[in-house]
Amino acid sequence: MGEMESEPDASLVRRAQAGDSEAFGALVGWYKRVAYAVGLSVTGRHNPAEDAAQEGFMVALERLARSIPPTPYVRPGPGIPAAVPCRDC
Repeated sequence: MGEMESEPDASLVRRAQAGDSEAFGALVGWYKRVAYAVGLSVTGRHNPAEDAAQEGFMVALERLARSIPPTPYVRPGPGIPAAVPCRDC
């Protein structure tokens, strides 16, 4: 298991806020399947779901600088249902 794979999300978010693109990439890597699944459940189609997931990560990147301190989340995985918070829904 790589170092970033075991690093808590809050730590990765703090590093991403400081400009660490590898930390942001690690977060994207963990959550891309969940973002795609949410996009697919909304759009019902592959390409729009991918676009929605990508747009979500772009918005997250833009908002990192002004985000509140991170709170702990449970990463999605086998047997762990995904919960995706949405402040602008």
